[in-house]
Amino acid sequence: MPAFEDTLKAKGFTEADLADPNMKRLIDSFRSEYEATLSERDSLKTDYEKYKAQVENEWTPGVNKRIEEEERKVVAARLEAARLQEELKLAREYGLLPPEPTPTPTPTTTPGAFDPKAHNLITKADVLEFANQEARAIAMSYDVGEEYRYLTGKELREYQGSDGSTGMTALLAEAQTARAKSLKEYAAQKFEFAKLRQAKTDAATKAREDAIRSEEREKTRAELAQQYGNPNLRTPAPSRQPFFTPAKPGEQPWNKTENERRTERVNRALFGTPKSAVQ
Repeated sequence: MPAFEDTLKAKGFTEADLADPNMKRLIDSFRSEYEATLSERDSLKTDYEKYKAQVENEWTPGVNKRIEEEERKVVAARLEAARLQEELKLAREYGLLPPEPTPTPTPTTTPGAFDPKAHNLITKADVLEFANQEARAIAMSYDVGEEYRYLTGKELREYQGSDGSTGMTALLAEAQTARAKSLKEYAAQKFEFAKLRQAKTDAATKAREDAIRSEEREKTRAELAQQYGNPNLRTPAPSRQPFFTPAKPGEQPWNKTENERRTERVNRALFGTPKSAVQ
């Protein structure tokens, strides 16, 4: 019995095709069916040999006699047909029958290339398409699990279906029962991925805006501290020293005469305050 791999090589598969992991899984899934087919073929061969022996030993003698009789009938029929053809030809030559019509030529058709689909056979393209579909299904299930974890903060394996199964197995069974178009669409509808994604986007936007406000607040606080914390750099303002009585309007030095200013200087030197001025 030839190996399944040898049969695939005979059909055009290369070593690189057979070494592909997806191809190996498909080969393993078809191996039992292939071996069962070969076993059935061998059984049919055995039955055919038995039937052939029965035909040769039991049916052939009688059949041969019948064939000889039929052959004699065929010869007689051909002779009769030839006789009638000659009579028909003579009748046409003597004008007793109309001329023989011109036969319409039969168009010839060239047989096309062998089409495996017409015989319901699996081709290399079919096997590769199966492998690609399996790879896409694996990638889709991984994406669904990652999106569920990103949006909910939980692992999909914690999910439990109504039949007791968990994780991706439970979700896939539910999608098949619901006849969903795809596992990804079913999961997005069941877990409301769109709503969770929008909530996550809104939270990220709010966090970014809060960070900007906090940064601006700290920046303003630093500018105010630098502007008003250092006496040499802050904006001039009236003194808030409680031990100093600010001058009243009109009592500024530049509003007084030279004699008044001289008197204040003398009083300040003698008494420590200009209010004890001696006129």
